Parts: sequence; C-alpha cells; structure tokens
Amino acid sequence: MIHKLRSFRKVVVLPNQPTSSSSCFTMALLLLVIDSFFIRQVDAHGYVFEPEARNVRAALNKDTSRNANSWNGGPWGTEYCPHCNNGGGVCGINQAGTRDYTSYKSDIVDTFSQGSVIDVKSVITAHHRGHVEMWLCPLTVPTPECFQANPLEFVEDLLYGAPKDDQFWNRGYLPPSDGTTTEYSTTAIPSYADGSTSIPSGLPNGLVLHHRFKLPDNVAGQRVTLLWNYITANSYNPVGYYNYAFPNSAWWAPYLAPTPCPLPDTTSVPEQFWNCMDVTIEEDPSLAETFGTEGNTPGSGPSFGRGGCPADGSANPDDGGAPAPPPAPGPTDPPPPSSGTA
Repeated sequence: MIHKLRSFRKVVVLPNQPTSSSSCFTMALLLLVIDSFFIRQVDAHGYVFEPEARNVRAALNKDTSRNANSWNGGPWGTEYCPHCNNGGGVCGINQAGTRDYTSYKSDIVDTFSQGSVIDVKSVITAHHRGHVEMWLCPLTVPTPECFQANPLEFVEDLLYGAPKDDQFWNRGYLPPSDGTTTEYSTTAIPSYADGSTSIPSGLPNGLVLHHRFKLPDNVAGQRVTLLWNYITANSYNPVGYYNYAFPNSAWWAPYLAPTPCPLPDTTSVPEQFWNCMDVTIEEDPSLAETFGTEGNTPGSGPSFGRGGCPADGSANPDDGGAPAPPPAPGPTDPPPPSSGTA
C-alpha cells in the first residue's frame, strides 16, 4: 500500500488523439499541478521506526481497529507519507494538514525500565542537517509543556559517533549525508525498503540513525508518550551550534544565522518534524522511592526547550553571536621595482 502514491503518478498520461492548443495547454497545466502535488507529498524528512511511531504504524496499518472513528468520524486509513509530520501539533500534523497524530490511538509498542537506556532508530529522507531531540510525557493527554519538562539524555551515536552536547544533552546530531539522501531531494530518488536493510519493508529509504537515550529517573507509567523532534539546520543554526564540537565542518553550516526563538509550532522555518511513540515504563523500586514516578511538572524541567530555545520564551541567546565573516582582502602593495639592469 505504501507504493500506491508512486503507482498513481504513472497512470496520468497525455491523450493520443489530436487536441487544440488550448486543450494541450490545459492538460500540461493539469499535469504540472498533479506532479507538484505529489512532489510536495513526498518532500519530507524523517520518521522513527524503533520504537514504532504512530505515523509509522498508520503506514503499516497496525492500529486499524483502534482508529475506526478517529479521522473525521471515519477510519484513519493508510498513511502514505509517514515522514511528513512537519505541520506542528503535539505529536505531528502531516504536510497536507489532514491528520493530527495527537489524536491517533496506538498500541503500546515497547516496554522499558525506569531510568534505562533505550535504542531509537530513525530515518532521514531529505537531509537538512540539524539534530533530533527526545522528550517524554507521562500524562494521558500529552502537552508541549509536559514534553519540554521531561527530556531524555543522549548517551551515544552508534553509527556515526556524534559526541554528546553537554549543554543541550537531549540532542543527537545528524552526520553529513551518506548519499542515500541529499538536502534537496525528496527521498533521494524515492524508494522503499524491501527488508534487506534495517528499515522495515515498505517504509521510505533514507539515512538511518541509531541513537541511545537514557530515560529520566523519575518517570514510570503504563502509557508514556515519547517525542522525537527533528530540528533542521539548513535555514538557521539552532541554539548552541556555535559552541558544539562538531566532528568536522561537513556536519553544519557555520555561515547561517542563529535560529529565532521561541521555535514556531507549525510549518515554518526552521522546518521541524514530530513523531510520537507509546510505551510502558515499568517502575524500578529503587528509583521510584528516591525520585518518584510522575516526572517533572511543566516549568520545573531544564532551562532549555525545543531547539535549545530558552524555556521561559525569551530570545535566542546566540542571536548576534554567530561568527563574523572574515574581512574582505584589502588592496595589495605593488611589488618593489627591480634593482637589476636590463
């Protein structure tokens, strides 16, 4: 089913009978509109396949019975663009604005222990540099404020060795593109996994990320929502980029201006992507006795929020702190006259 979008484009053909010039123009315009629509639908950037995000489960038709009446009073239906959740919302709204994954009902996709280290595997389908952040919320109905009070802690990057950011410690940075996707491609010549790689069959191909994050010591619950938030860095540099120890210059664009804060909650720049995962976090008695299980209340979390922007809503502390461009070379002195004789 995930291939339906590509198949549909192939059946749009020009008529083979003679037509007037106006009809030809109309047909050409129609094809352009159709092509632009579908390019937009796949011009997307990322999703999480472990633990399975809600949008991924919708693409694989895994929660059909739970969502029989959750989309405009009818069945949710197959998600044909699981990598398109850049429309804001709490858990991501797709590019078309027709599906808000805050209301999607997912089975529990994994079970972890309180305070444990978990694996998070995701795919970037169009490489816009940047980083991913991990948050969680133990509320039955998660809110942005709850997420931003409860970040996970980055532990390691198993594939590319990105170092931990000690200032913004819930980030996993993207490496340079490995050729499976580029900054301006959709899914770098759209293709879908066939089961021969770590990407589950039927999902879009792209750059695979494998990060480990530590769950907070003070959260346990039967249903806890994890949030994966991809912050792109091809239009601005998020807070802290000028101070982070990138492995080399290919990982970022130092010439970009600092990101305006606070970050927008809708489709805008910098572009962002939201994926939510529903998990159980089992109580660890030793941690529960010391730290509790309810997590941080809104306002009692770290001083930074999404994208490293100050949690109090103030401006980007990096604004104006970007490195100044090198001075333009001045005129050079003419060479001294030759002292030799002709």
